[in-house]
Amino acid sequence: RGQGQGLFSIPLQGLQVRGLPLIDQKASAGVMAGYADTDYLERQPLVVVPGIHEGLAIQVSGSSMEPTIRPGDILVCSPLGPEEDFKDNHIYVVATREGSLVKRVLDRRRTNGTLLLKSDNREFQPLALPAEEVLRVLRVRRRITADLSGPEGVYDRLSELEHALRDLHAAQERLEARLPR
Repeated sequence: RGQGQGLFSIPLQGLQVRGLPLIDQKASAGVMAGYADTDYLERQPLVVVPGIHEGLAIQVSGSSMEPTIRPGDILVCSPLGPEEDFKDNHIYVVATREGSLVKRVLDRRRTNGTLLLKSDNREFQPLALPAEEVLRVLRVRRRITADLSGPEGVYDRLSELEHALRDLHAAQERLEARLPR
C-alpha cells in the first residue's frame, strides 16, 4: 500500500474512488486492536469523504455523546499518530479490551496515568481510564448524521419568549398611553 493510498481503492468505471470501511461501534474495538482480518474490512461498505483517505468510518451505537453525536451517526476517524498529542476536550474513539468508547478526552497521563473520558450526555459519569488499558485511539475528524432536527426545545422556548416580549411591549404601550403629555 502506497503512502496516502488509503485502506482500499476500488475501480469505478475507470476511476479510482478511495473510501473508508464502515464498521459499527461494537466491532470497532476489535478492528482497532488489529483483530479483524482484511477480508472482514473488504466486505464492509465504504464511506467516501473528500480529503480523508486513511482511517475508519464508525457507526455510533450509544447515547453517551448526545446531543453532539447521536446513535446511528457515522464518525470519520483517523489514527492518532505516535507524535500526536491529545487535544483536551476533543472527541476520540478509544479502544480497550472491553470495547470502544466515543468520548471527549482529557489527557491526565502525566499527572495520574489516566485518560479522563467525558460524555456530552450529563446522565453519564466521567471515567478515569488507566492509560495501560488503551489499545488504540482514533481522532474523530467528521460526523455524518441523518438527524436534521433542530435543537430540542429551543424553538418552542424562543416562541414563548417572542410572545412574552410582545405582551411586554403591549403593556408598555398601555402604560405610556396613561402618562400625561
